[in-house]
Amino acid sequence: MANTITHFTHPEHRLFLTYKPESFCCDLCKTSGTGIRLRCDTCNFDLHQSCISYPKTLSFFAHPWHTLVLEDHSASTVGPTVCCDLCCEPLKGFYYKCIPCGFNLHPSCSLSPKIVRTRFHPVTSSHLCRLLAAALLVTRI
Repeated sequence: MANTITHFTHPEHRLFLTYKPESFCCDLCKTSGTGIRLRCDTCNFDLHQSCISYPKTLSFFAHPWHTLVLEDHSASTVGPTVCCDLCCEPLKGFYYKCIPCGFNLHPSCSLSPKIVRTRFHPVTSSHLCRLLAAALLVTRI
């Protein structure tokens, strides 16, 4: 990886690959991290190394009808709490949104596999568990 990059989430300045031992809050996923990050000292903007790989648009198996677009939720200061339609947890920072449908997804949830194994479904089970978005399980009135 280069020591500096330009990233669409922070187009104002280049981000520098930096190591600092103190913790930081990633400005994309809003979770904490320590150590290596991509940083703009001018703006106090930090990204996890893993977060720079999220694309601007995404096709997702649990919402195959439309393309999802990465949006900045922290820019929106009004309105009710918006939740991820896969895990049902509140969205903070950047998230994927379906503009026509309003389907919302954490970037980290976009990495979820289609098929999961849990302690409730042993490997010896005769069928597989498929991951579905919570929004697909709710009847809309």
